[in-house]
Amino acid sequence: MLGAEAGKQRLTKIVPTVMVALLLFIGLVAVLERGPPAVLVYSGASPYNTGSLGTSKLYGIVSDRYENTFVVGDWGRFLSSPIECEGAVVVIISPEYPYTSSEAQAIGDFLARCSSPGIVVADESGNSNAVLSAIGVGVGIEGGSRILDPDTLLPYPEALFSSQWFSGEVVLDIPASLSLGFSGYDVVGVVPRGVIVYNGSGNAVSRSDIPIAVTGSVGDIRFLIVGDGSIFLNQAFDSGAWRLIAGFIDDVCSDRECMVIFDGSKFEALDPLSYLDNPELADPTAILTPTFLASLITRLVHPATWLPPAVAWVNDYVSHILNVDQAVIVIATIISALILGSIIMSRSPVSVRDTRIEDVVERDPIALESLMRSIVKREFKADKSDFRRFYDMLNQLFSSVVGVGLNDPRLKDIFVSRGVEGEKAERFISRMNKLYRRSMRRIGLPLIVNWSKELVKLSQEAIDIFEALGAKRI
Repeated sequence: MLGAEAGKQRLTKIVPTVMVALLLFIGLVAVLERGPPAVLVYSGASPYNTGSLGTSKLYGIVSDRYENTFVVGDWGRFLSSPIECEGAVVVIISPEYPYTSSEAQAIGDFLARCSSPGIVVADESGNSNAVLSAIGVGVGIEGGSRILDPDTLLPYPEALFSSQWFSGEVVLDIPASLSLGFSGYDVVGVVPRGVIVYNGSGNAVSRSDIPIAVTGSVGDIRFLIVGDGSIFLNQAFDSGAWRLIAGFIDDVCSDRECMVIFDGSKFEALDPLSYLDNPELADPTAILTPTFLASLITRLVHPATWLPPAVAWVNDYVSHILNVDQAVIVIATIISALILGSIIMSRSPVSVRDTRIEDVVERDPIALESLMRSIVKREFKADKSDFRRFYDMLNQLFSSVVGVGLNDPRLKDIFVSRGVEGEKAERFISRMNKLYRRSMRRIGLPLIVNWSKELVKLSQEAIDIFEALGAKRI
């Protein structure tokens, strides 16, 4: 009798332990299936690169002045929907890859739609020439040329800038000469004495007052073109040349609502472990930045990074100790893979990892209503990524219900015509779009946003609007 009771007690202790172990195993499989978080490090003159070769300092200065400053990583996606544009300036600095004709034409068409457009190109490679050509600027970057110092014959000549925005001497870093095709420009930067050499030809031409920076306009589009993007990098920030770009933007933009777009589409976004695998691709100074260290630590501590090699090492060690026949190892490996695969497939009948949230909402729009009810009840804490998902869901749903999205200027009139109070509609649309732009920026004002509080307020307003539109359920 006592033995039976003792057995029951042991069973009572064992069962919870087994269940906890099983749940931990399933959770670990789920973590491995999702993979490590995508915390990337950017190369070159990307605004996201906080190393010496990045342009994060220039981006920070401009975004402090203009709250509608952001980075575009994919022009096709950015321009896929109509964008209301008053003042806008596109900033392109040392792109690592050339633009396609379709990308260049899309950028030119976008600027042509703006009331007060401008473009800054600081490039020594010639990769941006397609954009300049699409806009109709008669100035190009001679990527196959280099301007040398006449005394040392090194590609670090001194340039003299003289403009209303910035004046002074700056040492250039492997600059290219400009090809000037028409007279509608003003020269604001020259190399007083230099030697221009052309790759592959062996020709060298000594010249004085070589234009290195010009400004002007073609139609309504104002432009600033510099034959060296290196003087705007973080490592050269103390030279003050960044004032040339900042001043140009101030001249084009009439207010703080002006849209300033830094191009980030032509820079590599690499996993930090890839930098370690191929150090030649890395900016050495980026390894000392908090961004790189944070992304590297995030990758290293994730089970998807260390668990597979650990399992392989244990497997090799056990096989060596037991001297198991290779055929048995292969069979055991196949069986293990089948078991692991069946667990993953049972948990994910549809690939959740690759499904966009827009597709989820399209399949189950009621999920948005449930989400908004949960937000109003303050059932979870939100961050800016949650707000972006919330915005995308609402944007698609409004497009389905009334035919236009949140960034369409016609949405307010449609709301009013369907019974929504005009002031409420304008406040809701303006707040949603302003916070969405803020969520897309890494640095901006206000510095601190209570995303949970904003989502609670906007969710309640969205529910009221849908009820006014006559939707019993979303």
